[in-house]
Amino acid sequence: MANAIDGKQTQVRTAEEVNIDVVKQMAGLVASSLGPRGRDKMLVDNAGAATFTNDGATILRETKFEHPTTKIIVGLAKTQESEAYDGTTSAILLAGELCGQAEALMKQGVHVAQIEDGFEIGKNAALEHLQTLALPEVTDEQLEGIASTAMTGKQAGVAKEHLTKICLNAAKKAKPSNVNIVVRPGSSIEDTYDIAQGIIIDKQKMNHGMPKEVLDAKIALFDCDLIIPRFTEGVNVNFATGADADAYSQKRKADILTIGEHIKDMGVNFVVCGKDIDPVLSEYFARNDMMAIRRCNASLIEMIAEATDGLIVSSVGDLSEDDLGTCGLINEFNQEGWSKPVLHFRKVPNDVRHSIVCTGPSPEAADEVSRALDDAIGVTWLALNNKKIVTGGGSPQVSMALHVQNVANTVEGLEQLAVQAYGRALEIIPLTLAKNCGHNPRLSVINLKAAHGQGNTDAYLNVANGGVITGSPYAVIEPMEVIEVGLKSATTAAIQILRIDNIIQARDPNEF
Repeated sequence: MANAIDGKQTQVRTAEEVNIDVVKQMAGLVASSLGPRGRDKMLVDNAGAATFTNDGATILRETKFEHPTTKIIVGLAKTQESEAYDGTTSAILLAGELCGQAEALMKQGVHVAQIEDGFEIGKNAALEHLQTLALPEVTDEQLEGIASTAMTGKQAGVAKEHLTKICLNAAKKAKPSNVNIVVRPGSSIEDTYDIAQGIIIDKQKMNHGMPKEVLDAKIALFDCDLIIPRFTEGVNVNFATGADADAYSQKRKADILTIGEHIKDMGVNFVVCGKDIDPVLSEYFARNDMMAIRRCNASLIEMIAEATDGLIVSSVGDLSEDDLGTCGLINEFNQEGWSKPVLHFRKVPNDVRHSIVCTGPSPEAADEVSRALDDAIGVTWLALNNKKIVTGGGSPQVSMALHVQNVANTVEGLEQLAVQAYGRALEIIPLTLAKNCGHNPRLSVINLKAAHGQGNTDAYLNVANGGVITGSPYAVIEPMEVIEVGLKSATTAAIQILRIDNIIQARDPNEF
């Protein structure tokens, strides 16, 4: 039988069987990346460029899938990443195990509707029990532990002590969407740093003749081209003589310089452009000690506008002095080993953002550290703002599994089997953690369940020897919300997949 993910099948199977197989294969794809001893994947694009990562969201985002069912799991990964910042691999593993458990029940004659109802009961019981596992307080030490846990097993882990402090600073300063990470390979991971004030952007001045710094910056922000086209697109222009052509060029140049003078006369000394800037205009800016950056995407322009209290305009004619942003100092900054500098906006009036310069010995390493930082900052911010944290290392999953099994005993009918299956599915997280660390997965889970059965609801897997750790201080901590979102999204995805009984090629809307 061919791999179901590529959509190629050599034997006839039901849609349910194929879909379940696809999900189990996707779960298998990321399973080995879970935990502190998780393995990396090398993702190679069509150009031969390689990405090295064990981040589940990145693996699924960058992997090419053919089967339509994979879209559901990719959607699950996106939901987990956007709402909880971490835990993607765990959510995918749970979805895969739920589908596997459902497959076994269906072979026993349990209807999909009964499985769906049982899974919902199991999910609700697990979520209710999870609330009882919250640790009593959230300290800075625990927040650093959360950041450290998120980076464990990744390249960022070699500098965890240094990076966790950066994560805590960022989480206290700004929400994750307001943290700007600039990647600069060429030095060690330990050289990663954050700034105390202002923002850093990954842009360089357009013209080498422009100043390296601008004091008391007055900033104009455009989301349009600052260009006068040589000719109207689609129109053929023939000049009778060379003099006519020269006259046209001079007129065009004069019009461009008029644009520059209009901007300069407003006191502007820094220009941000979302599209392109005419070379003639660039030279004018340089001669007048003005700095300009171009081809800035929408999010970057919005970030600069927010930090500097400026307004984005769509044409030069719309620009007024009231639209200008301000900044005490903008300077170009470079460091030995970097291939190009960054721009540092200091003394911004609206300092709601936080910037980090992420470094590494290679582009691939720096990118992976950046992804780890992004996840760690997100979960640290969640814990800081929601004030609910739990021990990690498979602890909450085992505790929830035991509780769900008890709830199952109160459920009548075949739904009871589905609730029991949901409890078993939760064990996939500690099982995989133990396996990836080289321990006997079943024995490790048995020991964990025994510890929890004795009332140690904070017991978690000792990744060093496969045993059990109980009591404070906790080496592995994570926000409760990461687990909550994972349970909800994994259960929803699994049920959605189980309810599909046929895959039909839809009609092209352009066809009659």
